[in-house]
Formats: sequence, structure tokens, C-alpha cells
Amino acid sequence: MEEHKHLHGAGKSSFSFVDRARLLEAIGLKKGETFLDLGCGRGEYSLLAAKQVGPEGKVFSFDLWTEGVEALRGVAKKENIPWLHARMQDISGNYPLDESFVDACLLSTVVHDVGRDHPEMFEEIGRVLNPNGRVAVIEFSKVADTPGPPQGVRMDEGELVSHMEENGFTHVSTHELADFMYLAMFRR
Repeated sequence: MEEHKHLHGAGKSSFSFVDRARLLEAIGLKKGETFLDLGCGRGEYSLLAAKQVGPEGKVFSFDLWTEGVEALRGVAKKENIPWLHARMQDISGNYPLDESFVDACLLSTVVHDVGRDHPEMFEEIGRVLNPNGRVAVIEFSKVADTPGPPQGVRMDEGELVSHMEENGFTHVSTHELADFMYLAMFRR
């Protein structure tokens, strides 16, 4: 566990708090699509997406946290999900994916952390996203005394939409995933 101490938020996941049916409905992930999970951690969202897209689809899961990526690879192997590709990857840019390749990209509790200081991340997402692709962003609301990052780093919906629009994305919709979490959908 020592190795990931320098990675902010490594090992923490919002997955247990999320209404999964509402999440999948909002993202609209279909069989055969390509899904990109940036900052995947142990990959709970990636595994959910892999079941949704099926063997006709592809899931790419990137994170710098070695323990999380290795755990995800182990689960994918054990559950026989060869269309899930987990890799150690800096999510701030330069993804090993072709242009216009991705149907849906997930940033779960990433924008408040990595996204504030790395506009190149959004350029790269725009590069790999197909013209009809969508970006799903999960963030913690600024609700006191709830799980998640400190209040000072959380982004309310207005801040997130503004930030994403500054980086070339258009807000499509917002969905409550828990009393203190939301999902905002964007297009390029």
C-alpha cells in the first residue's frame, strides 16, 4: 500500500454509493460499444460497463495506481472478461487509443482532482471520443457531513458544467446518483 500514498484518492471509490441502474440508463451504454474509464481504481465501474457492452464491446481502464489496476486485471481474468483492458496509464493525456474510437468516457470523482490542473486531459478525451460520443462525470455534491473529498475541493454542478464547457464540452443532462453525488453528461 505504500506505493500509492502519493496518488490522491487512490483506493477510494464512489461505486458503493451509486445507483447503478440510474447510472447505466444515463450513460446509455449499449452492447458492442467502447467504454473508457479514466482513473478506474479497482475498476468497479469498468466491470459494470464490461457486462453492459458484452464481448462485442471493449472497455479500457486507466489508472496510475498499480494495486488497483492489478486487482482489476485479476477480476477480469477470473470472470473471463477478455474485452476489458486495464493498464497503468497517466490519465492527464496521451492515451494509447485511436482517434474517434470511444463511445463513452467515465470520469468518476476525477475532475475535481486531476481535471482542474490538466486541460490536456480534456483535449485527449476529445481526440479519442467519436463524434456521437459522450462523457459521464460523477462528482460529490457540496453537502456537509457526507462521504467524499473535503468540501473545499468538491465541485457543485454549476462549477463542473462551467469547467467542462471551458474545455470544449456541452452539458446534456444531470442525474442524482445518491443524496450527495451526481452524474453530469456531456458531448464534445
